[in-house]
Amino acid sequence: MLGICQMRNGAIWIIVRGGLGNQMFQVAIGTALAVRFGLCAKYVDLIAGDDLTRKWELGCFGISAQRLPGWANTAFRLLLSAQRRLGPAALGHLPGVWIEDQNSTRPFARTDTPRIVSGYWQKPQFFEDVEYAVRKQFCFPDLPEGRELSPAVQGRPKVAIHVRRGDYADTPAARQLRLVCGPDWYRAAWQEMRDRLGPCHAFVFSDDVHWVKKEINFDGALDYMDFDPSEDAWVDMASMSSCDHFIISNSSYSWWAAFLSTSACKVVIAPRLWFGRRDTARAEICPSSWVLL
Repeated sequence: MLGICQMRNGAIWIIVRGGLGNQMFQVAIGTALAVRFGLCAKYVDLIAGDDLTRKWELGCFGISAQRLPGWANTAFRLLLSAQRRLGPAALGHLPGVWIEDQNSTRPFARTDTPRIVSGYWQKPQFFEDVEYAVRKQFCFPDLPEGRELSPAVQGRPKVAIHVRRGDYADTPAARQLRLVCGPDWYRAAWQEMRDRLGPCHAFVFSDDVHWVKKEINFDGALDYMDFDPSEDAWVDMASMSSCDHFIISNSSYSWWAAFLSTSACKVVIAPRLWFGRRDTARAEICPSSWVLL
């Protein structure tokens, strides 16, 4: 452990894993800690070891993973393995090793200098004091030709609806852990949005559009956006973010699309439960201005 911490005296090493949304939360905490402690954030790619279906998605923002010597890469993987087996409490006492404890009610107030940081860090207050720097970090490239959203009919507000299926719905165990929002929730959220805004136009994004058309069958003015699994993940996120208002699933992917939107007075509707029975408000995942339904 000491060897890793001494690799670069001026660096904070952030372990990166998960999909694009999770990767962005990890960069956000890296940006915040780098500013607070006057150090340089370095990112360690452990994505494939965590999930072979995922890959490094941060290149669109000009963020690269660090090249590591073999021994250092092995050491980081051993740390992550120990974190899973022993839990954050067993490792959190190590000086300079910051392991997120999602079950802890203690405030985020450590004073020791972070050297190794591991977790998902899905709370906007972790980086609220450097929000401008985080937003500047996450500037999307120009969308590929043909991927811009069509103008809304008669200038109506544009609403992005994100229906997350995929790995959330693959198995009964995943469905219980992740809490897949059902058709009734999406229909209620869409009605709530129209009650608040009046006539509006929805753009529906999903990794399973066929299921959405069959099981939810939204009414009103809307377009279904084709999902291309071969396309970089940032493309749909950037398209969503260009909307005025948002209905998001319990997903860090659509969370960032809504958060990065610069729309004035945007309405964001999110599930009141995020993971299983975990209350979204208590978990402090969403800004207080968002509507929990």
